[in-house]
Amino acid sequence: AEAEADLTAALEKGAPPLFVYSVRERVRAARDDAKGAAADRAAAARVAPATEQDFVVRGWSRIADDPTGALADLRKALEINPRSLVALQNAAHVLADKFKDDAAALEVATKVTAAYPEFAPGRAGRAVVLARLGRRKEAHDELAKARLLSEDAEVLYLSA
Repeated sequence: AEAEADLTAALEKGAPPLFVYSVRERVRAARDDAKGAAADRAAAARVAPATEQDFVVRGWSRIADDPTGALADLRKALEINPRSLVALQNAAHVLADKFKDDAAALEVATKVTAAYPEFAPGRAGRAVVLARLGRRKEAHDELAKARLLSEDAEVLYLSA
């Protein structure tokens, strides 16, 4: 209830509406408020995305149910900011896990490691795609780089 109140207050204070509606929809759904969640989903649908963040948020919110639309939104975010780490990471995820297009996912994952060479989760994610493509040695080399940078849970999980 407090999270929902905070999000409502954020809307009233001018926070980006697409982001707030998307998060509040999930909060309301978790609270079994189907009517409120549906209202937020409808409100979010009426907001025309304009910024990189808007396209990332809408893309992220569409991954499960509309991966084609999600990828289009993430690509739009990347037109606005080609170095958007969140858009790159999510685009790689959609390509690899939703479309099973590991070659395209590798292109995006390579952009992540080129733009952010010290971002360990990006390196570990690239390693997973390399492994799926059967490029075992490259995958192990990439994982070694990732693990030098970080031993956090995400990197360890992807290493497994």
